Amino acid sequence: MGQASSAPLDLLCSRTSAGKRNGLPPAPQDPSGERVYVGSYGTLTSFLRQCRDFGCEALADDEYEVLLKAVEDLSRQGTGQRMDKNQAHFEDCDDGAFEEILPALGIDCLVVKTKKEKVVEEDMCPTRTMKDADKEKVLQDLSFDNRSLTNVLSDVSVLVYAFQTPHDLTFRYGLDRQVLGNWITAIAEAYRPNPYHSWRHAFDVFQFTYTAMTLGHAARFFNNQDLLALFLAQIGHDVAHTGTNNAHLVRTGHDLALTYNDQSVLENMHASVVFKTLKKPGHNCLEPLSEREFSNVREKVVSAILATDMSKHFEFVDRFSARISQTENNPFQTDTKEDRERQKASKADRRMLLQAFIHMADLGHCCRPWAIHRYLVVGLEDEFFLQGDLERSMGIPCMPMMDRTKDKTAATQDFFLGKLVLPLLQPYTHFVSDEVKDFLIGNLTTNRDKWRGLVEKHGKQTALDMIALGDKDAKEAELDLTNNNDNNNTSNSDEKQQQQQQQQEEGTKEQHETEKQIDQSNGNDQKD
Repeated sequence: MGQASSAPLDLLCSRTSAGKRNGLPPAPQDPSGERVYVGSYGTLTSFLRQCRDFGCEALADDEYEVLLKAVEDLSRQGTGQRMDKNQAHFEDCDDGAFEEILPALGIDCLVVKTKKEKVVEEDMCPTRTMKDADKEKVLQDLSFDNRSLTNVLSDVSVLVYAFQTPHDLTFRYGLDRQVLGNWITAIAEAYRPNPYHSWRHAFDVFQFTYTAMTLGHAARFFNNQDLLALFLAQIGHDVAHTGTNNAHLVRTGHDLALTYNDQSVLENMHASVVFKTLKKPGHNCLEPLSEREFSNVREKVVSAILATDMSKHFEFVDRFSARISQTENNPFQTDTKEDRERQKASKADRRMLLQAFIHMADLGHCCRPWAIHRYLVVGLEDEFFLQGDLERSMGIPCMPMMDRTKDKTAATQDFFLGKLVLPLLQPYTHFVSDEVKDFLIGNLTTNRDKWRGLVEKHGKQTALDMIALGDKDAKEAELDLTNNNDNNNTSNSDEKQQQQQQQQEEGTKEQHETEKQIDQSNGNDQKD
């Protein structure tokens, strides 16, 4: 199995000769100074561009090894890149975090391990509709909290509204709103009440992208069919999730693993349920589409859902980042909705953006405000621990991050946010407004700092315990501030009283001196 380039990119640009330049520029950084992730694909494409622009000379052995590893890695296209701890992107990481988190997400690395878990409960009640203004408020809230969702029918009415406004996909494709609502309701009810991978998560993912499309103005990079496919994919991207991860299903020989031959097991199942649900009477919201339109939408939906497989994360980020690096000379097409030529020219880019937007939205809670994000991590940890409990009951070792007796998700968040989420968020923000970009990156940075600070102060704790400790710290800090203000006020009051007393004493003294002078003056007058 190949592995991602393990030497810093600077190595390949270390020699120049007679105007010729070998290899790659130094590893790029974003405006904040964070190193941008560059994988095998990015390494090779950058090297080829350097050869084209500057010419090439013979490679040194170490340069050859970097490129050879990149070629070997890409020869296994579609199986996920293998991560190496020596890779520049991970050089400042703790070994434990690297060896626990990546295997737990199904990402291949030079250690063998893996990710997720089981079931709990949720809250789904019927009836009630919302006014359009309220729906708009929910859909365009950058600080949306999915814990506020308590009513599936209300959720469905919001999502149907999203298909109508502002792009009116229901009108463009002749979709029956009642049938669309039937399909969404059936999908919502097929979600299991897992602590994390539940209907609330699906709605959260949809809302994250809708906000990016509207407030973030990202819709200009997609055509209408892309938006239709992306909206459908996000609603169903985790439907019927088992509460356990792919690695668990494979190692236990689950029927799903046998059905999908161990390849992106859950993601293939989610996509299958999306289209099987369309076959139910009164649920085929795509019936008005032509055969060609349906085929295209299906291909886009399946491709988008499969892109949420975390084992392919670095492979995708590598290609996405490499494409972004070429935008100066080859910009992404915009406003393709009514322009067939632009649509044809932008087809490959739009497919990539469909995958990027659903994948980023799937991790979107990491960019929510701290007060929201932290509780979603608690839900994820609960689900992890339930998988560990199941594995323990089956008499098999608990997978990394799944053992409630020793694993603490809070301790892994700095690594997860900085080394997995940020490398995807950086290229993603090229397609949203500055307002949304600053909001997302600001929250991610704050959340990362919060987890890091709590772990440094309190050590390894569960996410729930860590939140309680953090709240206690905040209250103590607030109390200290209040006491300091009171002490300052008391000190100022005492000082003021002392000043007043001193002024009174000085006034009395001056009065005595005046009276004394008057007495002396009267005595002199009498002598005269």
